[in-house]
Amino acid sequence: MESPACGSPTAARGALAVSSDGLVVTALSVAPSCTVRATVGNFTNLESQPFGITTRD
Repeated sequence: MESPACGSPTAARGALAVSSDGLVVTALSVAPSCTVRATVGNFTNLESQPFGITTRD
């Protein structure tokens, strides 16, 4: 799940998919813990805090 687009998610771990242009992150399934890594300008190693994906009630 890599993307060359600067300022976009470059990788996702868990139940996520990143579009080929790096502009869209999609939840694929329920998961207790996911993270997203991104590159924005000179910041090349950004990583989100872990988050969960749940269903709507």
